[in-house]
Amino acid sequence: MADEKRPTVGVAVIVVRDGCVLLGKRKNAHGAGTWQFPGGHLEYGESIEGCARRELYEETGLSIDACRLGPYTNDIFHEEEKHYITLFVIADQTTGDATVKEPHKCECWAWFKWSEMPTPPFLPIVNLLKQNFAVDAPPSPAARIKEALQAMANPTRAQKSRRFFKTGRGEYAEGDQFLGIRVPELRKLARTHQSASMDVIDELLRSPFHEHRQLALFLLTEQFSRSDPAKQKQIVDFYLKNTQQVNNWDLVDVSAHVILGAFLLNRDKTVLYQLVSSTSLWDRRIAIVSTWHFIRNGQLDDTFKLATLLMEDEQDLIHKSVGWMLREAGKKDEAALVDFLRKHYQRMPRTMLRYAIERFPETRRQAFLQGKY
Repeated sequence: MADEKRPTVGVAVIVVRDGCVLLGKRKNAHGAGTWQFPGGHLEYGESIEGCARRELYEETGLSIDACRLGPYTNDIFHEEEKHYITLFVIADQTTGDATVKEPHKCECWAWFKWSEMPTPPFLPIVNLLKQNFAVDAPPSPAARIKEALQAMANPTRAQKSRRFFKTGRGEYAEGDQFLGIRVPELRKLARTHQSASMDVIDELLRSPFHEHRQLALFLLTEQFSRSDPAKQKQIVDFYLKNTQQVNNWDLVDVSAHVILGAFLLNRDKTVLYQLVSSTSLWDRRIAIVSTWHFIRNGQLDDTFKLATLLMEDEQDLIHKSVGWMLREAGKKDEAALVDFLRKHYQRMPRTMLRYAIERFPETRRQAFLQGKY
């Protein structure tokens, strides 16, 4: 048994660039004179992707930026009495120029269209072509992100989220779909993809899945914080154009003050008064929550003005958000909040009032709640 022959695992890297693949002409080894993809033996304890990165760099000087697993072949070299299982890795994005770094193993590297590959091919390529395999277009950046999100999905947590966020018939988030991914995981993924294009963000934001949209908003907030005023204006315009996709309270609350509020701090705020008169619950919530950034910078007037306009709103989520912002305003200037409440508390929705006075001493809270202030 000790002398029993066993197959060896090899990894071949299909490097794709500008519609072509990279092939090298083998020398001084089995298959000499044939054309093969870069690659080599999978070492003990090494990942397939790690082997692909290592072998490609050692043989060509190319570095892999993005890759994916491909098919495999069962390759038996009868004359040489060798048996390989070849695992293919498709490198869709690489950096550098291919050079012959191991001249004792390879005569040259060259780029070929898939339909015009040179002959004779190395046995793994022969077997690969027998499978009718062809390199297809790589997944789009948005598709890769969606695949990563799908891998993080938790069905049990998703079911709980559907209940928590009121997705049933007639509820405020009717039909919203969830994957069940925690916010810290989404924020971590946003940092990984912080340079995503606006096209990618747009595709994620239009998804029916809540976490896709939330990730899109995390990407927007991340990019907004690092952008110059011109780019920030583009992000704000995009945000305002797509408020119908910012369609749950948590999506509003992680984005409105960070993007719209931050941008409008020292600018004309007319857009907030347009949003507050919208028929969309989420537009109205965006308007009031945007003022959180103003509050943090000592500007309270717009919070009080918008709160007054929303006093008669019928939606509980608006009552909560207005009360929340009034409470935040009170942290900056309690006297200003008390003065506002003295004028309006008797006609405020109960939930709004409770949220606004949450930090008050009990005696003052009770005075407001009992209408005796």
